[in-house]
Amino acid sequence: LKARPLLGKEGKLADEIETLLPPFDAREVKMLRKQLHVTFYEQTLGVSLIEEKPFPLVRAAHAGHAKDIQDYNTKIRRNVKERYFKQFAPNAFAAIADLIGQDLPGHQNIKESIALHVFSTEPFHLLLLADQGAHPHCLLRDAANIAPISSTAIGSPGASHALVGEYKGDTFIKGIIPRGDGGLVCLGDIQLFREDARATILTAMDKGIIPYNKQGKHAKINARINVLATAAPRGDAFIGDDFRGLKKQIPFDHSFLFAFHLTFILRKPGTDAFAPAKEKKTGKNAFLKPEDVEFLKEYIAYASRIDVKFPSALQEDVIDFLKMLKKTEQKHLVELSPKTAQGLIVLAKASARMELRNIVSDIDLLRVKNIVQQSLEWGS
Repeated sequence: LKARPLLGKEGKLADEIETLLPPFDAREVKMLRKQLHVTFYEQTLGVSLIEEKPFPLVRAAHAGHAKDIQDYNTKIRRNVKERYFKQFAPNAFAAIADLIGQDLPGHQNIKESIALHVFSTEPFHLLLLADQGAHPHCLLRDAANIAPISSTAIGSPGASHALVGEYKGDTFIKGIIPRGDGGLVCLGDIQLFREDARATILTAMDKGIIPYNKQGKHAKINARINVLATAAPRGDAFIGDDFRGLKKQIPFDHSFLFAFHLTFILRKPGTDAFAPAKEKKTGKNAFLKPEDVEFLKEYIAYASRIDVKFPSALQEDVIDFLKMLKKTEQKHLVELSPKTAQGLIVLAKASARMELRNIVSDIDLLRVKNIVQQSLEWGS
């Protein structure tokens, strides 16, 4: 069949396809179109988080080329998404933080820390000590919604197999923690969890595995998780502002706090504080479309492949910052520990990764120092 030239819009679509496919594939697609074996059409991702324009795809004129066309379109979509990822990256920190807990007014520092949390590829655990009326579960919901891998439990899971899982014959049915392996586990109201359940969570947080020894079955279950948890104080709401009094209201042994890299107090706001949140709900992106959720999941997964380095030049800055915090440690809700320094570095790397950078910058460190300092100032 004699090839015909591609003119006008068809020629422009062919030229754009050349920028989205490897050279050999682009030449093949162009030849197939000239021979009338395929047609071109345009599509968008339907994402509201970026400014996008239609991009070209290929449609087979008959079944004989369907498999090749599917492969071409997969490559085109992947390259288009990578372009949009790079477009989104400079605004990712502010954009994602603004999408978390939109029905909860204020607490921007907590929302920013959660936004960074989902980009951490190293162990990082965050605890929110929240008044019952503070509605912290919306933060867990939104984080789990965009995390590529997540698992959620609100309130006591009851029997241990709900957390860990159990064998049915030779098949292991994953519980809440293993379902979050390699991702985020959101646990609400952990003050209601039984002591043995909290011990299981601590093992997973510390070791990345859970031993299973039941009904003659012995195994080590992968549980490489990052935890985002909430707990209500004794009496369901924090009373007073004295840090000694606040410590007495923590609903479990203080040693449990040391398993977390950051701990925030989230207090119930006054009724007037809800006016801005109600107004915001009606605004742009108040509730993410399925296309937005899918975009964010893929963006986070894409960013998570970046191996971020923490430059030695910034290490002295970290040391000076920790020394400064040490001077006021007696007024902190949680004492400084090696986890404080570790968490600061992990979050700084997550900040760079979130913007698709592979080296931590001064901006990342400043961003995270502000979050860490505010977490220690218990009047959040």
